[in-house]
Amino acid sequence: MWADFLSRAQILSKFLIVTAMAGVGLLTSFDDMKNVGIKPFIVGLVASLIMAGFSIVLIFALSI
Repeated sequence: MWADFLSRAQILSKFLIVTAMAGVGLLTSFDDMKNVGIKPFIVGLVASLIMAGFSIVLIFALSI
């Protein structure tokens, strides 16, 4: 029962992540990004890298 739940949750999580990424990508305007400048891009990149690193640490720490 628990393994079945985890399997379905994994499929659902992949679908939701792909949907969210597509939503963000469809709303991206490169002209607006160019007008804002490089500093917000760097801040976003650094924040994304920190979140990715934290996520990887949690995945390894909580994996069974």
